[in-house]
Amino acid sequence: MANHPFNSHLAVRGCAQVPGLKTAALDFLEKHHSDDKDTSRIVALHFQLHGRVGAQCLHEGEERLAALPAPLRNCPAACQALTAAMLDFSQAAQYLLQVCNSKLGFPKSH
Repeated sequence: MANHPFNSHLAVRGCAQVPGLKTAALDFLEKHHSDDKDTSRIVALHFQLHGRVGAQCLHEGEERLAALPAPLRNCPAACQALTAAMLDFSQAAQYLLQVCNSKLGFPKSH
């Protein structure tokens, strides 16, 4: 998608001027390249679609928890899965908070 000159022009200039184009571009990317979650996250962050990134992190955390062994034992695999889920939920909270702050008009912190 990014290799086409027209698409790179849209990414730089057109997305800000056409309502819904950012979301449509991200939907297209997720539909046709669903296995590349990192790229879709980078695109969503570039377009400042923090709600989408937060929802993606939340979904990944839920998937990790669902994949835990049935009897939750004190084993390294369970600890690794819980740690990864915790990081996903933390990232989800971070991006969802940015959405709330932007709707309330708080300045961005860098």
